[in-house]
Amino acid sequence: MGLARNMNISAEYQSLLQEYELIWTTPKCPFAHESFRSRLPELVRRVIESNRTRLSPKQRQSLIQLTNDMQQDCPLSNSLALIDCAESNSKEDDYFRNLIENEDYTWLDAPWFLTELYLFYLILVVTQYFETRIDPFHPFKFDELQDATTWMLLDTALSVSDHSELSSAEKLRTLLKFDLWGNKADGCYKQVQDTMKGENVTLAMDDDLIIANDTDRVLQHLEHCDNRKEIHFINDNCGTELFMDLVLADYFLSNLACSAVVFHTKLNPMYISDAIPTDVLEHIQAMQRSDRTENIQRLGHRLSEYINQGKFRVRPDIFWNQYHFYYEMPTSVLEQFSSSKVSLVLIKGDLNYRRLLGDRMWPATISMRSAVPYFPVSFVALRTLKSDPIVGIDPKVLPSLTSDEKWRVNGVRGVIQSVLC
Repeated sequence: MGLARNMNISAEYQSLLQEYELIWTTPKCPFAHESFRSRLPELVRRVIESNRTRLSPKQRQSLIQLTNDMQQDCPLSNSLALIDCAESNSKEDDYFRNLIENEDYTWLDAPWFLTELYLFYLILVVTQYFETRIDPFHPFKFDELQDATTWMLLDTALSVSDHSELSSAEKLRTLLKFDLWGNKADGCYKQVQDTMKGENVTLAMDDDLIIANDTDRVLQHLEHCDNRKEIHFINDNCGTELFMDLVLADYFLSNLACSAVVFHTKLNPMYISDAIPTDVLEHIQAMQRSDRTENIQRLGHRLSEYINQGKFRVRPDIFWNQYHFYYEMPTSVLEQFSSSKVSLVLIKGDLNYRRLLGDRMWPATISMRSAVPYFPVSFVALRTLKSDPIVGIDPKVLPSLTSDEKWRVNGVRGVIQSVLC
């Protein structure tokens, strides 16, 4: 995949990228490989079960066939027939056809990121999302909004935001950490998500588990940035994580840290729990129910008012659903991150982190600034580790991590890493 011509990517950086391996679904990349052998087929079965009352027998059979194709390592091009049969007339049909049809990709021998996107697109096609606009992943999102733990964690975050005895720096430090650990609640990684359920769950994770932590630098940056500029989020999951995003957005706006907050979400559903605009609005409306605590109701009303005032905006774009890395941002997206308008971007979650790094296996100890020299404005990445790509790890810390064979993928650790202008 070539680099976009409209980003200021140096020849040196393009050459550097080619030194590091793009992750594929082959056995050489065990986590990606096993995802398509077991985790993702099981996820498709969960989609079938959660939509059983509205799917036709033909749709169910198509999804079952998709799980079989993954586990039997069939050519990706075989599944183009699902697009042909569905006649969804989605603008993305030709986009994926052009990426797939002239390649010899199979489910277990193709670029990992492309294969994931293709799978979730096929689910939308088979379930007729583009005709009905019924999100096949909404049952999972709805279930998390019914979980008492989700609301308990939101109440905990609000108690920090509203705490009169804490300094602004202490509040923001804690809220950033909550927003990091909220990323554990990822519907696509059920084992990790399940660690965020139950009476004793907490967002007060051990600081030692944040294996790269730029919080102090981020706080200093926010203290000195122009509050006439905007703060942007590139969002990830619904539920607990989106609630933590919303608490932070409210904190920034209520404390006049910026003129507006902008959420960048997917245009279409994908990865089970990834947020789209209707999810953001549903979460805010759910806060305003009469059976919520007063704190949560007030938060919901404030956010609604910020929307009405134009101070809180949700901006979806198809770019976030496509097979592009962040050094390939089109001009239409790039212009939204102008340094004259934006003081900081919070880049949320594992997939967004992978896209920053081109989904490549960089040396773990290379700096984030060296791996991501191209981003147009200051950013901080908050990410729970659920895949292999990682940079910015102190060489002194690395030996203590490698004793855990799955430290890169098991969701136990997190990073708060920044490149600040």
